Amino acid sequence: ITCQKCETFCWPGGSVNQPGIAAVKKYYLACRASGNLLNYGGVQDFYNIQSMPIYHNTSLSTVNNWVDVIIQVKGWLVERIHGINTGKDSVGYEPVAVHLLKDHWDYIAQHRDALWVATFTQAMKYIRERDSSELKILDYRDGQLRMSLSNKLQDSAYCLPLTLKIKLRGKLNNFREIRQNGISLPYEIVSKDTLNYLVFDAVPGKGDITFYIPVEFVKSYPDPYSSKTIISYGLTSRQKIKLSMVNTDGVIVKKSQRNSHTGVNNVAFDLHKLPAGIYKYSLVTGNGYTYWNSLKLGNDNTFVAQKR
Repeated sequence: ITCQKCETFCWPGGSVNQPGIAAVKKYYLACRASGNLLNYGGVQDFYNIQSMPIYHNTSLSTVNNWVDVIIQVKGWLVERIHGINTGKDSVGYEPVAVHLLKDHWDYIAQHRDALWVATFTQAMKYIRERDSSELKILDYRDGQLRMSLSNKLQDSAYCLPLTLKIKLRGKLNNFREIRQNGISLPYEIVSKDTLNYLVFDAVPGKGDITFYIPVEFVKSYPDPYSSKTIISYGLTSRQKIKLSMVNTDGVIVKKSQRNSHTGVNNVAFDLHKLPAGIYKYSLVTGNGYTYWNSLKLGNDNTFVAQKR
């Protein structure tokens, strides 16, 4: 096939040929065997990756059970099929009925939240990258937290993005953007067991990963407030900011725009002419990031950071 490269190998007869393994390793990244076994947990030998056969008399419950087991043990299921029976034509050795394959793949689709479905080569590369890569904190300066993601694999062969899951804590609670090599990365924040995690994809060896943290904290006091409140915020660089306070109808009742310095800044709002109630205030940084919170009687006034 023009412009394509064969990167993996299938052992003839399904058994590893020890005398020939040195030659195979010279030209291929991994090999598939046919030991009729599931790959539990991590792969121990990439030149002897096990697979499961689907024959003409294999039941749907059997192949679906493989999926259940592999989800439970967090392993890798490699299935092999030698032929297909369409009902009209049978092609190949031990042809498998099309309806069984369709029902099986529908079952896999129902569990996509717990599975990643990929080609043999893609899955092999991802596992190798994941198991050999290291994420390290490099430094934190001027509101930028830099990390490196690297491994010792050959970059020309291994360049799949890895999915990273980082617990949000400390300064990272106030991050506003992630970039790798200057390119902005999409991300999502997921919650599990009362903890928040940042989930995003990055490619090992393709440049440092930088988290932009323009504001280290924002809070207000006293709590509960009465006729006056002070909004305190910490900036990682000099910038012009906008502070606004709105009522429950969304009407701006107080606002302030000012040049702020690096470090702690305080802005006082006189509230004695405002009726009692609940108000929201927002801080917009010079590069358009928004931090907001509500002034609520009896609330702890902890800021919930959110980009708008």
